[in-house]
Amino acid sequence: MCASPTGGCYIDVWESEQACERAFEERIHPAVEAASGGSRPEGELAVHRLDVLHAGGALLEPSWS
Repeated sequence: MCASPTGGCYIDVWESEQACERAFEERIHPAVEAASGGSRPEGELAVHRLDVLHAGGALLEPSWS
């Protein structure tokens, strides 16, 4: 969780965009609806995609080894 000018933000990592969409439909939206008295607040959350790169080998080996 982090602070933002609009009140907060949530950061999570998903295996795929489809897994993220499924989580929003099946868990996140229903939880928000339950917490807000049965209706979701207007507007949608901003979703920002970040590509994760896997680095290995010499990039991660300490220089003292």
